[in-house]
Amino acid sequence: MKIALIADSHLSDTASTPQEESLNWALEELKRIAPDACVWLGDITACGAPDAAMRFRRKIDALPFPNVTVPGNSELRTADTANAMERFLMSHPKGLHLGDLSIVGMDTSHNKIFPPERERLNSLQLKDRILL
Repeated sequence: MKIALIADSHLSDTASTPQEESLNWALEELKRIAPDACVWLGDITACGAPDAAMRFRRKIDALPFPNVTVPGNSELRTADTANAMERFLMSHPKGLHLGDLSIVGMDTSHNKIFPPERERLNSLQLKDRILL
């Protein structure tokens, strides 16, 4: 099974940046190597810009394989948008299940695991899991 891991895209609210070019290159490479799933680990946006998150979401939703996204501290920097960004970017809160493998994103964006996150993880009761 092939699982791609990508972290720290740091996309800004404008599309014509080196970070956006890097993301576009990575997306083409992902299509070429055709993983069974891709996991996007935190700091998808530079500072929680909704425009960047929406562009990112449109791009990965067009991929022909499942994607797991986990927000990072960059997504939560702006108090006005933090809750929306967390919900928008936390895909598969119950885990992505690929045969006997379950991939579960763990929110550590606050530099600790808060009780609600610990409760969510414990409620999953997965036999074999990868926590990212």
